[in-house]
Amino acid sequence: MKNIVFILFLIPSALFSQRITTLDSTWRESSGGKFFEVRLTEYTTGESVLTRTFVGDTLTIFQNYLNKFATEGNQMAGEARSASRFSKNITQIIQLNNEALAATGRDVLDTLTKRDALPLLAGGWTAKDTAGSLDISFNINNSGQLRYTIAGFQARNAFLFGATMRLNNYKSTGQDVDFFRGVGGNWFTIDDKTRLRHPGNPDAVNRGSLKGASAETIELKPVPAKNTKKKPGKKKN
Repeated sequence: MKNIVFILFLIPSALFSQRITTLDSTWRESSGGKFFEVRLTEYTTGESVLTRTFVGDTLTIFQNYLNKFATEGNQMAGEARSASRFSKNITQIIQLNNEALAATGRDVLDTLTKRDALPLLAGGWTAKDTAGSLDISFNINNSGQLRYTIAGFQARNAFLFGATMRLNNYKSTGQDVDFFRGVGGNWFTIDDKTRLRHPGNPDAVNRGSLKGASAETIELKPVPAKNTKKKPGKKKN
């Protein structure tokens, strides 16, 4: 008897488990200055559910955009302040490497180069900036120093640590250029105007752009406002 009751209990659950969603769509409607979120869900059983939820009036929507834009602006300003210090931080890391070498007898940057430079040594890289694209190659010399050569220019030193790399005297301009590795394996400058790309790596996602907000995606909730002496670094070349 217990088995029969148990089976009867499972039948509704089994039938319900056969219901699969075939459509789940959400959009926004406005009527008389009021905004509603409408959601339509359809199932393989032929059933459908339509819900219409009030999300706010015109003032609420405007205030939400206002808060979102201000929050995004404040966040970008904070990130820009941090990013503006990257070049100085990279220089300090290169200088600190000499302190580590004097204290331990081991070169930290050379060790990181041996560990992380393999994708760069594979060949096939191109450097693309506002002037166009040129081939760029990397190698490690007998001293363990990472070097790079852009077609038509002399070989120069490069410093690699993790997902950050500095190319000294880029294109003989006298300026060092710092690159950061993207999720696809390519490298980009902080302003995204110069990239190092390998044919086997997918193009990186646009990192700098702020996605435009839309009425369909905006969150309808209040948004709260939110002298140590260094030894000289390696000789540039």
